[in-house]
Amino acid sequence: MKKISLFICFCILFSAILTSCAPATNNAVQGYDSKRYVYLVMGIDDAAKNTDVLFTMSYDSAAGAVRVAQIPRDTYYNFGRSQNKINQLYATKLSDGKGESEALGEVCREVSSAFGAKIDGYIGITIGTFKKIVDAIGGIDIEISEDMTLVLDSDEAPVVLKKGKNHIDGNIAEHFVRYRQGYAMGDLGRIDAQKIFLNALFGKILSGLTLPDMIKVINSFQKEVITDIKVADVISTFIEAVGNKDKKTAFYATVPGEPIISSGGLSYYVLNRKSAAEMAKNYMFADGEFDRERKFLNSAESGFINIYEDDGISLREYSNENVSDMHIISG
Repeated sequence: MKKISLFICFCILFSAILTSCAPATNNAVQGYDSKRYVYLVMGIDDAAKNTDVLFTMSYDSAAGAVRVAQIPRDTYYNFGRSQNKINQLYATKLSDGKGESEALGEVCREVSSAFGAKIDGYIGITIGTFKKIVDAIGGIDIEISEDMTLVLDSDEAPVVLKKGKNHIDGNIAEHFVRYRQGYAMGDLGRIDAQKIFLNALFGKILSGLTLPDMIKVINSFQKEVITDIKVADVISTFIEAVGNKDKKTAFYATVPGEPIISSGGLSYYVLNRKSAAEMAKNYMFADGEFDRERKFLNSAESGFINIYEDDGISLREYSNENVSDMHIISG
């Protein structure tokens, strides 16, 4: 199993998307007969081994469009365990005796099957490595709409960010992508903050890094990131991406659904069948049936059924042009 830097994967898929951007429009990816790529990215908690960051990123060479589909960590997914939260799937496979690569591969196959999509590869990265990579590229600039005070643990000093642009290092970046206590929507607020972070990261890769910088980062972290993406595919995707100089748009969205408290008192995020299926087509180029085995539905919970079947739940989509305007603070 080959290991390459997560950073180069980001370079491949996002090196040319943040300039000359078109306005955000729905269904921008559909309708093209072209080379398309879909990857699953998993951010792994160092201690519990849960995938608390989980998203697909796709690239369409003809449209010049990149789409990031975030899957909330508390998403209900029935894999036969007590809590059935999707972020616990990787840790469960490790506890069953799987190795890291094998476990990540199985998670990738399950997500691919559940969304009716063909996922071309996976990338796994721990929080510790994530912080090192942010530091290695000299930090990034994020822009927020209000002041923020971030505290992950009660015994640590708070991190204060001011309204507007902030330059953050790896430690502050960890706080920014993991913090959720102060958001009105809890974990959904954190997921929106991650959209802001990803957009800033891609912007730094595009405008602030030289080839020697890229080589340095790749050499430093190639052994710390687990992936099944082959070098030949890396080069091919890179060529496709940088060749599209006139078509560059990035979209970010959370898989449609709603949060709920189960009858047992646990917090879940329940996907909406209709809107999530449509998103899978647009963001993952899915051509199979969404949730064929109904693993995203707990049919014993009426509240889960209501969300799963609700025709009124729709996709909230952001582009690289407006993601920094997102209001993520509870006030």
